[in-house]
Amino acid sequence: MQKSLGFTLIELLVVVLIIGILAAVALPQYELAVDKARYSKIIPMTRSLKEATELYYMANGTYTFKIGDIDISGPAGCSFPANDNVVYCEDSWYDILNSGQDVVGFTGPRYNSDGSANATIKNAYRVWLDNNTNGKPAGQRECIASDGSERAHRLCRAMGGEWVGGGATYILL
Repeated sequence: MQKSLGFTLIELLVVVLIIGILAAVALPQYELAVDKARYSKIIPMTRSLKEATELYYMANGTYTFKIGDIDISGPAGCSFPANDNVVYCEDSWYDILNSGQDVVGFTGPRYNSDGSANATIKNAYRVWLDNNTNGKPAGQRECIASDGSERAHRLCRAMGGEWVGGGATYILL
């Protein structure tokens, strides 16, 4: 009687099939976890930008839309041009908008000279200023699925967003 020293082809195929099924289930969840971690990184900078803008409003009775007017510092790798409304970071930018909106936020990825985005997060993050002129609730936070992809929408839902309909905007609760 001869002993078998290896696995049969059927046994190997079953193991490969099981590994494939596990990978197919785990990969989307892994991508979502990575996206949430990257997206969560932008929230503190946006919060700081909003708080500094609100302090300026309390001191002066009006909002400023120039970074040089507010007292803010940010993480390493970011620049704060005095005469601009944008904070430029390595892979993204944050801005204060006054196009009838009065909102601060992470606008999106920085773009390379060839027009390609050099950041993996395509979602925007927006916080409305307390005395905004658009009638939005003070401090309302929004996730915007900027590129309209299912991955971007899934990220907004995973961050606790409630879809408001008619676009790609989710209100974060």
